[in-house]
Amino acid sequence: MKLTLLKRTIAVGSALSLMLSASAVAANAAEIKEFGAGAAQTASVADQEDPIELPQSYSSLDLGYVTGIKSQEYSDCWAYATLSTLETKLLKEGYTNVDMSETHLNGWATKHSNDKGWQRTIFEDGYQNTGLGYLLSWQGGILLEDAGNLDLYEMTSSDSFTGFAPRYGVIAAEQFSGSDPQSIKRAIYENGSVDSAFGFAKYCLNANNGAYYMNPDFSGTFSGHAVQIIGWDDNYSVENFKSSPRPTNPGAWLIKNSWGTSAGSGYLWISYEDKYLLGTKYKPSFAIKSVMPINENVKLLQNEIYGSTYEFSYVKQDDVTYLNRFDFEEDFRTIDKVIFKSECLGGTYTIYYIPDKNNAPDTDESTWQRLYTGTIDYMGYICADIEDEKLPAGKGSISVRIDSSEVSQQSGNYSSIGVGEWLTASGKYVFLNDSRYGESYIYYDNTMSDLLDWYSDVNNDQLGGTFAIKAVVNKNAPEPIMGDIDLDGELTINDATLLQFYLAELETLSDEALAVADIDNDGYIDINDATTIQKILVGLI
Repeated sequence: MKLTLLKRTIAVGSALSLMLSASAVAANAAEIKEFGAGAAQTASVADQEDPIELPQSYSSLDLGYVTGIKSQEYSDCWAYATLSTLETKLLKEGYTNVDMSETHLNGWATKHSNDKGWQRTIFEDGYQNTGLGYLLSWQGGILLEDAGNLDLYEMTSSDSFTGFAPRYGVIAAEQFSGSDPQSIKRAIYENGSVDSAFGFAKYCLNANNGAYYMNPDFSGTFSGHAVQIIGWDDNYSVENFKSSPRPTNPGAWLIKNSWGTSAGSGYLWISYEDKYLLGTKYKPSFAIKSVMPINENVKLLQNEIYGSTYEFSYVKQDDVTYLNRFDFEEDFRTIDKVIFKSECLGGTYTIYYIPDKNNAPDTDESTWQRLYTGTIDYMGYICADIEDEKLPAGKGSISVRIDSSEVSQQSGNYSSIGVGEWLTASGKYVFLNDSRYGESYIYYDNTMSDLLDWYSDVNNDQLGGTFAIKAVVNKNAPEPIMGDIDLDGELTINDATLLQFYLAELETLSDEALAVADIDNDGYIDINDATTIQKILVGLI
């Protein structure tokens, strides 16, 4: 059940089971700190007037959106909470085969063979943002039936767990840190659950292990524990909680645990007033907003597989452009979606395709192709639907220009974006990024810089980072064949016959078929087109 709470360097670290995943990283010494030490902090957009009229009580368990109770074997409650949150989202979206392998996530989240990635073993504590990066990078979840009988004791590195293919990809996730209860309820109502964590001390459990409350003045020992919040009850009585003292007001969250069914049948009610649940000590809590099926016709282009470990907010300007440079294959260059992580709540963003010039992104903005414009209306991973724009084959960049001019004056929340950056705690690395030249760039003040050069020159940082910008690309649809009325990819006598039936009003044709029917290109679809098809087939044309 243990994870790790990472404190300031001057503080005494406590052994817990959860990392402060959005914690600040000091320039030149990326030591994980407590909330608010330099990172951009804002309230959730849901703090504004909520258009949803939420009920006084709600349970995804009662609605059949929650998978069965499991029992963790290692210090990997964070893995169980992450995958249970995904399973619930999939069930709510109508998918049925959703049982995921926590063993795969635990093994994947260890040191890579090149010594990069999460610096942990399968027995060590985990980190709250590890699972989120895993899902958004399409490294998992992996179905139990696809994972098979994985043996963590036989693994040599996380490479042993990178050859599996997920069937579902997470494309958007909302993050919370100290958000008001209304925004959490909305997220549960819309997505089925919220992944969060609290400080656990057995003393705070009631007699039947079914209700929990740690009061703000509690000073005993405790450990961090990640859970899935699956519902709420505004009228849950304070009498259910252990006295000394009880909460002031009624109301509690319903959580799914990962300690088997012996403790509260696997579920637990935690007071709205609990000291740590959904607070800033363990962050971020998150909800999975959008998923999509993955098949052989879709790919995720990305330059990092670990997701964002920090918010890149070093540049105190309102207009900054962040780029990831990709190699668009000839067969996979139809861009469908762009995913990026940002905490610049209320800022606007514009997504561009930027061509290469001299093996680097072109700084001439007249060559940039605008793909999408939107508003960052929640903190977390944003998904922009590009609607199948075909891009040139070869090297080019997907950029996200973030404009914070409307929000920075009030909040100090300048343009920022998620970045995979090295982290340390208690004098040792807990994450090492695998960043390379030519992959991420930053552009402001009319200057384009490779991100690793920027880190070295501006931050005196030789390890740098990689921006969490990803592109979902589809396999290019084949060019239509004129006269291919049945759309089977070849010209045959069946096409001439089908066209004749259409002209005789015995068949209807789709828009796609009509688009290729005028094979003689005279502006009309008539019997001459059917005759032209026949002539081509016998070699007369």
